[in-house]
Amino acid sequence: MTELIDYATLKMLHDAGAVAAYRLVVTPQGTVLEARIGKETKKLATARGGLRQFQKLDTAASMLVQLGARCADLDLQLWEPKQREVP
Repeated sequence: MTELIDYATLKMLHDAGAVAAYRLVVTPQGTVLEARIGKETKKLATARGGLRQFQKLDTAASMLVQLGARCADLDLQLWEPKQREVP
């Protein structure tokens, strides 16, 4: 199971150069931000500790920019062409 990571910890790891790659995964429930740190993949958590699922891809991309990331993979396998927002 992939572990969750809070924003503050992810930002600290990013600033330290520990994040190897980012990936945005579009699912029917929302877009999930994943970070590869060493050999582990961690998913961004909400402030309450649950999985953070962005309703808009634009919001997820904005979060990457806030972190300082300039590049991310985008997994669109579950995206549907007319899917503008997650239902």
